[in-house]
Amino acid sequence: MANGDRAVALLNENSSSKTISTTASAVGLGGSSSYRLKDLWPKATSTTSGSISASVPAHGTVVHRVSRG
Repeated sequence: MANGDRAVALLNENSSSKTISTTASAVGLGGSSSYRLKDLWPKATSTTSGSISASVPAHGTVVHRVSRG
């Protein structure tokens, strides 16, 4: 994104709910000890020290906007 944030889509290709995970460094964000996650559908906001994960429904997707804290 233009301001350095990242859009991260967590995709579940399985036929049951599953926790899908990645990290801030794996999506190209580094240099911070805190990150803000905004779930783009329910607009829920949380913070993390680098882990990005969500319980994703079967054949579903969760999209977060990730920014340095």
